[in-house]
Amino acid sequence: MTDIGVNLRTYLLTKSAITALVSQRIRPDALTEDETLPAIVYQEGGTEHEETVAAAGGVVHARVYVDCIDDSRADANTLAETVRDQLHGFRGALGSATVLGCDLLDRVKDYEPPADGSDDGRYVTTLTFRITASETVPTF
Repeated sequence: MTDIGVNLRTYLLTKSAITALVSQRIRPDALTEDETLPAIVYQEGGTEHEETVAAAGGVVHARVYVDCIDDSRADANTLAETVRDQLHGFRGALGSATVLGCDLLDRVKDYEPPADGSDDGRYVTTLTFRITASETVPTF
């Protein structure tokens, strides 16, 4: 199966609008406590595989969460809008994956209080995408 998260990271790193904001700081699953901001975290939330009567259908739908994290609400929102501009409605090569469609499903805003009790929390804008991609059909 195609690793949508890894391919998403590869694709975003080719976009100068993204790298101008986060450089290479696009991470799977979580940031370290002292990570330089702004940054992006992505997580795959689940996949559905299409089936035909006789075999696998060759299409996968992946739910991907993209957290846009910065030290101000306005900057987290700006980063999220930049990511949305690069992904919403996208079709084509996403790293080594062939994307048939990328739909923005949801946008949620959150605040992560600091673990050390200071005033330096993180603002997060999470975008939820459904990425539909081709996948190989197993042969037996």
